[in-house]
Amino acid sequence: MVDGAQHLAELLRRIESKQALIGVVGLGYVGLPVAVTFAEAGFRGGHRAARGKGGHP
Repeated sequence: MVDGAQHLAELLRRIESKQALIGVVGLGYVGLPVAVTFAEAGFRGGHRAARGKGGHP
């Protein structure tokens, strides 16, 4: 079993090497600039978009 310290070490390694997969939920007033900033910094993100049942068109 992997403990919390090992998970943290792996997460930090992925962030430092820009191998962490970044996800932003909601691309509105805050989410879109955050997503763009991560992309410009070299992080990759998922390219799927889904609208929930209560989402706006």
